[in-house]
Amino acid sequence: MNLTAKNYISCAAAVAVFVAVGCSKAAADAGAEAKADAAPAVEAPATEAPDKPAVDDGLDVAPPAQLAEPAFAESDVLVEAYGEKLTYADVVKLASRMLKSQGVPEEQIAQIIPQMATPAAIGQMAEQFVVTAALKDTARKAGFTADEASIKEAFSNIVERLPPGVTFEKALEQSGTTEEEARKQIAENIPIQKFFESLCKDTEVSDEDVAKFYEENIEEFETPESIRASHILVKVESATNEVEKAAAKAKIEGLLKQVREGADFAELAKANSDCPSKEQGGDLGFFGKGAMVPAFEKAAFALETNQVSDVVETPFGFHIIKLIERKAASKEPLEKVAKMIKSYLENQAKGAIVESYVEGLVTNVEYKAHEKLDLFSAKAAAEEAEEEAEEAAVVAEEAAAVAEVAEEVAEAAAVKAEVAKAAAEAEAKPEAPAKKACACAECKTPDCDKAACACPAPAAEVVSAPAAAPEAAAPEAAAPEAKPAPAAEAAPASESK
Repeated sequence: MNLTAKNYISCAAAVAVFVAVGCSKAAADAGAEAKADAAPAVEAPATEAPDKPAVDDGLDVAPPAQLAEPAFAESDVLVEAYGEKLTYADVVKLASRMLKSQGVPEEQIAQIIPQMATPAAIGQMAEQFVVTAALKDTARKAGFTADEASIKEAFSNIVERLPPGVTFEKALEQSGTTEEEARKQIAENIPIQKFFESLCKDTEVSDEDVAKFYEENIEEFETPESIRASHILVKVESATNEVEKAAAKAKIEGLLKQVREGADFAELAKANSDCPSKEQGGDLGFFGKGAMVPAFEKAAFALETNQVSDVVETPFGFHIIKLIERKAASKEPLEKVAKMIKSYLENQAKGAIVESYVEGLVTNVEYKAHEKLDLFSAKAAAEEAEEEAEEAAVVAEEAAAVAEVAEEVAEAAAVKAEVAKAAAEAEAKPEAPAKKACACAECKTPDCDKAACACPAPAAEVVSAPAAAPEAAAPEAAAPEAKPAPAAEAAPASESK
């Protein structure tokens, strides 16, 4: 069974070890603080109770007459592990505390719990109990204990992390926990936290790791440009009511005129603005780009310090804006955030160690469960199914890659076949007869061009002359060799004239 520890780090109160409310801060870093989903054994209450019950179980509370019978009796032992027992009564008590801390009225808690306490939900709590018991047993065997100094430190950390104005006693009351119960939980969980610290004692993060994280996440340490501005708003309820719009615009233009003449902007805002910021003289505080509607943002960011805008129209109505202060974009230097980054990376590394350990632990836990509960198997089956799906995805990806290669091979074979076919056709085609050499003595060019032959004799006649009758061509061929009459013999003729 290959179960992930993520499902059990948060479930075990021991794993959390009062991360949000107790133990040393270093211990919290080593354990569940690296797990965002870790659940504290005691939760600090909100400063104000919600108007409605903050129950996130997704169930509507049915009238008492329609409530289903609980699947277990209060005395039923749900699971036994490492010398500890979890009864249904324990589950009801824990669920009641949770609902009470969320502000659910007492009269509704009794109605909600039976609907929450399904075998599946009970099974999850039982699994959590088993893992917690296994961790306690492991820490005990490793020799870790909770001394008085550790318990006092845990209580001190609880008080430090409470919201302003909330005392420790009030927090216990609202969470439905007594101080004795809280002390017992802390004492049980401290040994586990110490055991986790021992696992993580060799965790180291180098300066190079810190610098690399900084460079790869530089945007997290950059602060974009922001401005602080005040405004006066004259609201327009209906954008299609031209009369209302005209009246609102006239009013804002009158206010702008007063500002231009020296009236106090803040006082005008308090007396005339339709925005809740009027109570602060129209001051909106600092905001960056993207926080306001486009028309307002464009006008505000274009202003100089203490400059007042013209009338600006937005879907809310008409505004005049005054820029109070501007902060340029900035970036936190590595030296300033290095300590924070190192702590974060250490927590990540420690969390991975704890997760790996618990993952191995849950595969070998020993327990005896109620006959209605099938612990761990459902999660194991789900995880096995997930692993099978991942393996199937890998196989499908490999098959797709093979198919792609096969397609490329087929295309190459087709190209090769085309080349072979062309070569075969070329071999089967009869060769064109070789051109005859020119018959004239001066040329004798194998590819003689009749029109451009340099031969003294007409190329057309030479090439076209039948090879079987060389005598016919002889007179013409010999013509250039005929000796002309001597010039001396021609002279007397001219003299006789």
